[in-house]
Amino acid sequence: MPPSQTTAARPRKKPASKKNASLTPEQVAERLHQTICQSITGVRFLVSAIGQQLPPEATDLLAQLKYVDTALDESCEELRKLISELRTASGKDFTAEG
Repeated sequence: MPPSQTTAARPRKKPASKKNASLTPEQVAERLHQTICQSITGVRFLVSAIGQQLPPEATDLLAQLKYVDTALDESCEELRKLISELRTASGKDFTAEG
């Protein structure tokens, strides 16, 4: 499906309400996982599907797709680390030094 169709089909998200300002670290971690991490995984599937449709002689494009996939994988891994830190930091004051 072309990007214009997938974007147009998505409903607009409502702006964050003031109650979101008081999310716990666990809630922030869960929302990061449910939104960004899953989106990155979805993009990785799309990159893989594109790569499977290319002919083997498209080595430059395949190399670029491999680079994109690796960058997405690294981003997702960093996000997982952050999520883990947020989950273990429950109850800590994030504004405090240290």
